[in-house]
Amino acid sequence: MPNYKTHDKIGVTIAPVIAITSIYLGKSIKYTILLITGFILATYFFSPDLDLDSRIYRRWGFLRIIWYPYRKLISHRSWLSHSGPISATIRLLYLSVFLAPVFYFARLDLLTFAPYYGIIWLSVVLSDMVHLAADRIWRN
Repeated sequence: MPNYKTHDKIGVTIAPVIAITSIYLGKSIKYTILLITGFILATYFFSPDLDLDSRIYRRWGFLRIIWYPYRKLISHRSWLSHSGPISATIRLLYLSVFLAPVFYFARLDLLTFAPYYGIIWLSVVLSDMVHLAADRIWRN
């Protein structure tokens, strides 16, 4: 299986391909920038390997404590952590449990960001799919 450095390099290498594809499909520059930013952030901080005491987990610094229960509840390489759209959605929902109070106390309206939820979700799913493809290629 590829290590975190390999996953990081693959993510950075694939990002321009995703950007060009997004622009080709007629998406605005604003959405393409959000997609690529989300993809890179997901590659570095939100990968399926958050279910391990991994480099990804440690990149969260003192905030990694929020991922500790996730690590204990989710088995590594289970369909809950390594299934693309499903695992990306699970991690986003898990994180939203911690972000909702922050948004509430900061008096930020979650609906303000609603137009971007789909792009954020897609960026995490694409990052997961690249991660899973690398895992599958290196396994064989």
